[in-house]
Amino acid sequence: KPIQKNYQRNWRNKRQASRAEKVIDTANKNSSNPKIKLELFNAAQRIAYNLLYEHPLYETGNDNVNVLIIGAGTIGLEIAKAAAWCSQMTSRSFSIKIFDKDKKNERADFPFNSLSEKLSKIGTTLDLKFFECDIFSEKFSSLRPERADYIAINLGDDSLNLSAALLLQETYARQRTDGGLIPADAPAVKIIVIIKDEETKKIVKALDNSAIIPYAAMSDVFKLDNIINWKIDKAGEFLHASYESVNYINKHPETESDLLELLNQGISSYAAQSELNKRSSRAAAIHSKYKLSDIGIDVKNSHLFSEATEK
Repeated sequence: KPIQKNYQRNWRNKRQASRAEKVIDTANKNSSNPKIKLELFNAAQRIAYNLLYEHPLYETGNDNVNVLIIGAGTIGLEIAKAAAWCSQMTSRSFSIKIFDKDKKNERADFPFNSLSEKLSKIGTTLDLKFFECDIFSEKFSSLRPERADYIAINLGDDSLNLSAALLLQETYARQRTDGGLIPADAPAVKIIVIIKDEETKKIVKALDNSAIIPYAAMSDVFKLDNIINWKIDKAGEFLHASYESVNYINKHPETESDLLELLNQGISSYAAQSELNKRSSRAAAIHSKYKLSDIGIDVKNSHLFSEATEK
């Protein structure tokens, strides 16, 4: 039975790893030069992680947070998955709604079935729904929530994304009066709009519109820190090393071990981990930031992750 359980667990892990991750792992394993390692640069995943790190869900100030994901493409799904996990790390209540006009984007391998099952095992319920709906249609008016706090938009085209952002700002951040549009009484919604073109991003930023935040242009995704010194990866490395150290001490309680030495060994072993394990550690880093915030520790101000990883 233990052999069967291990086999089933390994088989599930292999299925969870993407094809690209498997190729990278195989190439590194068979490399003739161990000093040279290939690393997978998953742009959509990095956009999602950086977005939730730099613009957290919990900054809305509301106890019940309504998150809208407009567009269920690669980036939209990565943001939705990361948001779903992060929503479980705080005491706030989160509702996540995904809108996409193409029904096929709610495909058979839609990742939230297994995610919902995992979360149920730790006693939490995933409040996430998919709606087949064009947000520029009248149907959206009947399906949308009354209030939205955090919106991420990626419809695959900068012009469409910006049009959607302006529409949703008018819907949620302003109200019509006889004198025209004025700010709504509710706290301003945060609208993250994916803009790939650098010039378009500059124009949006020049509008000085505090509700609309342009993101994911080339300068955001491929900046040096995201490639060479990605803070989230460093935090994941530190969490991996901490886990390995504690795990070793638990298994060898009779051994007196230098914790710092164990941490250094864990950091060194991180580079040899599979891409799936690295992805898990990076996700844990994002989740930890949300949990730390929930207990009153501001990671941005305390530089907790950067100090820990530098040491």
